[in-house]
Amino acid sequence: MRNNNASAPLLTARRAYNRVGLGLFVMTVIYIGLSYAVSYLLGNLAASGAESAGYTWLRLITSFAPLYLIAVPIGLLLMRTVPAPFSREYYLGAGEFFTFLLTCFPVMYAGNIIGQMISYAADGGKAQQSVMEFALDNHPVKIIIAVFLAPLIEEYVFRRQIIDRCSAYGEKQAILFSALSFGLFHMNFVQFFYAFGMGLIFGYVYTRTRRIRYSAAMHMIVNFMGSVIAPFILRGVDTEKLLMSSSGSLHEEEMLQMLPSLMGFMIYALAIFGLSVAGFVLLIVKARKVFFIPAAAEMPRGRRFIDVYCTVGVALFIAACAVMFFI
Repeated sequence: MRNNNASAPLLTARRAYNRVGLGLFVMTVIYIGLSYAVSYLLGNLAASGAESAGYTWLRLITSFAPLYLIAVPIGLLLMRTVPAPFSREYYLGAGEFFTFLLTCFPVMYAGNIIGQMISYAADGGKAQQSVMEFALDNHPVKIIIAVFLAPLIEEYVFRRQIIDRCSAYGEKQAILFSALSFGLFHMNFVQFFYAFGMGLIFGYVYTRTRRIRYSAAMHMIVNFMGSVIAPFILRGVDTEKLLMSSSGSLHEEEMLQMLPSLMGFMIYALAIFGLSVAGFVLLIVKARKVFFIPAAAEMPRGRRFIDVYCTVGVALFIAACAVMFFI
């Protein structure tokens, strides 16, 4: 009888992670299927010569509408079969907010470097080129999606929905699972590592405050830096002319024309380096103060991996994302 009583909370935790995993799996499969269908239709449209000034707008809308309007709602319906206990909300001061925001910079850029190196070794830079093409796109619809819509929906799904439903079985495990799911859902090596790292920070901030506004605001700022500021700076630097100047084959007038853009890029690079160094120091300081409140139904350490990542739902979600990583 004691063994049955002891295993009951663990069985409940396993079922919770399984259902959340199934929600993520269904969301992923629907999104992939609809994305391929939309890409096929748009490919036929482009091949027929029907492209117009609104084609880019149409491509962006049809790329994200299946995810946000169909896949996410259906996935959330499955996740909501897992109860989310009420949690008290806490306030995060401006100083603490910017401290956590600064810790995102070293994680983001270190993760980006690791992801690009692994991606280049895997496919010779094809995935990098695809991600960069989207990042450098300055279409207003893309900016609205990347800076506002994506952070709000992603934080709602990967922080509020997942952590609220899983933290009853251990805060640390819930944050780790949320961050890993967030990284995997990007479905490429280029973005996985920095998404996973920032997911840990966003997840911890959300767990300590239970207010999505903080992690969503950080997410928006990070995406604004990567999707608006960085592309704006990079578009001003002509890499071909830069290579010509290093070989001495560029005229003096052309070098003078390129100087303001080059100076802007150098100032931006120094600023990012300074923010990353400051963030790294704060990350070390913050790491010493990290704490987790024990849950009433805390999962035992020796069972966490098996009872979370080996459930059918979670395993299917990981497998679906892994397939897309290599495709």
